[in-house]
Amino acid sequence: MKKPRQISFLNQEEVVKLLAIPDTPTLAGIRDLAILSTLCSTGLHVTELAALNLSNLDFINQQLIVGGKKGRVISVAVTILMMITGYREFLRTVPEAVVNNQAVFLNYKGNRLSADGICAIIRWYLVQVGFKANGGRCVLRHSFAMGRITQGVSRRELQVSLGLSLRSRTARVYSKLVRQQSANQTAAG
Repeated sequence: MKKPRQISFLNQEEVVKLLAIPDTPTLAGIRDLAILSTLCSTGLHVTELAALNLSNLDFINQQLIVGGKKGRVISVAVTILMMITGYREFLRTVPEAVVNNQAVFLNYKGNRLSADGICAIIRWYLVQVGFKANGGRCVLRHSFAMGRITQGVSRRELQVSLGLSLRSRTARVYSKLVRQQSANQTAAG
């Protein structure tokens, strides 16, 4: 029998604290805030975020076009698109920055920021907010999913927005966790 999955995630209050940490007057701070905000508000995989190109941003329809095997279109708040745009514009003001790269997020050398690089950024901020659990790669994706279920989104809608298959256990695990949390709050209250 399979062992139940342990999912680490931030609650809404912790997400707000996390997003308040980046030092936004700096290029790295603006980039990090855009990364964290995008992950928290879309549920993208870190690898999907790392693979984003400028051509994947659809400002008119407020969407991100995410590639991969399945390929999907994700609705995104205009504020997220504006953060990304702000980061790219700020990048142009830094003399040593390389702005001809089509990758959305760049490392300090001007190359595409790798998934491992994004994970390191996420882990650093999670430590700053006092998050103790292992991981980093999926914590913000799980936080997005748990937040959406708490808001009343159906399991099917969640599967679509996360790009999960119909038979995915992950959405069932999220739903079960929300039910357990509700039961615990009812018992404690």
